Amino acid sequence: MLFGGGKVLNKKLVEIGSGRHALSDSQQFEREFLQHLPDVPALPETLLCMELEIHEQVVNLGEFTQLLMGDLGATLQVFRLAGNEYGSAGGRLNRIQDCISDLGLQACLDVASKRTVIRDARKGAIIDAWIHARSIAKHCALWAEATSGTMNPEEAYLVGLFHELGQLPALLGWAQNGPSLADQACVGLWMAEEWALPRCVREYFCEGQTSGSIHPWSVIVDVAHQLDSMSDLESAVRNRLRQPSYSVA
Repeated sequence: MLFGGGKVLNKKLVEIGSGRHALSDSQQFEREFLQHLPDVPALPETLLCMELEIHEQVVNLGEFTQLLMGDLGATLQVFRLAGNEYGSAGGRLNRIQDCISDLGLQACLDVASKRTVIRDARKGAIIDAWIHARSIAKHCALWAEATSGTMNPEEAYLVGLFHELGQLPALLGWAQNGPSLADQACVGLWMAEEWALPRCVREYFCEGQTSGSIHPWSVIVDVAHQLDSMSDLESAVRNRLRQPSYSVA
């Protein structure tokens, strides 16, 4: 149970899952569209570092894990593979370390390498989204650590990393010939379910379907955005102070 509310959130998740038959025609079309999404790209530098790590005489599993979890696309691809291997019910793996250990280093690299961010009109936006996801994930984990054990930092990191999951179809150009996918919270939840993502991620998107109560994962993501904005402001001030305020003749 998370934050004393896990039972309620799990109940909501079950209700959403059991209510699929009641989806409208447009929602059903969206759902079927999301079941056949292509591979998510990873950054080339991530794949290069992962490959170099694998070819070391002694592989540092912790370093490999950090490289993988620093890339939104690579992490998604590994969880998707694990979901295909173990199913989306009791066998679901909720920790990326368990996925790496069970699937193997090479299998993780192979699935992460299926697609890379290429030079096209969307490249800049994709890189910015990947950087933003990693930054929010780090702030979520730091905030979780600061709460003295009431939140799991690793789960908080994953929630932060995937918090804009519902925006991926539009960002990656998947929805150009598909449905509008306007409800990003609903799309995020469906993708998290379809790809067997960890429970904490599905709970976050379940929170986006309800109102009128405190949503712990949503709160931590909001706090992470505030911390991220403060970090950007601090960096801008430091850079400004480093610049000379006068010119030398």
